[in-house]
Amino acid sequence: MAYQVLAEAAALLPLMTAWEQREAARAAGAAVRDVAGDVGRVVQRLRFRLASAASVESPYGWLVRIGLRRSSECGRIECESAVDVVTGRECVPCRYLVEGATSRSQRRANPVEELADAAAEGTGVQERRLHNLAMHRAEAVAAAERDEAQHRLRQVTEGPEREAREASAEAARLAVPCEDCQEPQSAGLCLRCASRRGTHAAIVETVNLRLAVTTPTCWDDVRAVVDRVNAEITGQLIEARHPGADRYMIAASDRVNAETYRDQARQRALEHWALSATANEEAELVSAAELRRTHGYETRSDAEKAAFEAGERARLAAARKLLEQRLRFVRSLRQPHATSLRSPHRGLQECS
Repeated sequence: MAYQVLAEAAALLPLMTAWEQREAARAAGAAVRDVAGDVGRVVQRLRFRLASAASVESPYGWLVRIGLRRSSECGRIECESAVDVVTGRECVPCRYLVEGATSRSQRRANPVEELADAAAEGTGVQERRLHNLAMHRAEAVAAAERDEAQHRLRQVTEGPEREAREASAEAARLAVPCEDCQEPQSAGLCLRCASRRGTHAAIVETVNLRLAVTTPTCWDDVRAVVDRVNAEITGQLIEARHPGADRYMIAASDRVNAETYRDQARQRALEHWALSATANEEAELVSAAELRRTHGYETRSDAEKAAFEAGERARLAAARKLLEQRLRFVRSLRQPHATSLRSPHRGLQECS
């Protein structure tokens, strides 16, 4: 279950240590148990949080504290971000909690007005107000329970028909042949071809990362890097294959190794741009700004340590930004239209 959930955050896992990956797997298992084993619900939650996140500075901390955490004030298993997943409607207890918090906030903001109103209304009026509020909430809870009971009844009565439709749809999905090799019953893409696509994508990205740390002056420079890296990775993949492995094992092995080379290339590219003049300048500015806040630390040594750490975080953020900018340029170079002999791109010319 945990690995199904973490598959949605596959891009974050290589950025974690081995210990953080193990703890992330435990956190994913706990999140699934928290919703009574509904893996799909946790996957959808994580997918939505990843799509909403502008950037993830601390992969492990973000995954455990934000990506996997269920944001529910009332604690009901059926509640997901103040929505009842059974009925699809607003969670009534959560609404009460929000209303109560709003009411308390208003009373704290206007204590004199609240006391004046209480004195004017008198005890009897307050009691009637409390009684009406209690009745309203009780009716709302009863209505929600009725809706939930009706929904569960529909689930039971419509269950066989729904299961038959799902089984038919699944059979139709599995019956589609592989798009690449036309192997039947492959759900559109067999495991071998899926691995081959993943290998190809990883090799392309590795080439892009290698180009991102070079400064080509002409198209021959670009072609030379592409040819060299392709030949290098292809040779490494062939060498890493296990003797006697079948084609499916070979495809899976190639994908794992290609993605490893891609991750290593990304790390080297980040280290390259972290040493650039722009990243150094950003680190120095942030470090100097933090060092001016010496009054916030007990000793000068603590202030210098905090300034260094802040500068290094700024350096890494600048390196990531520079790398992404460079990758966008490299990817545009490798578009089909950019390789035309008549297509000057960012000043690149044909070598003489």
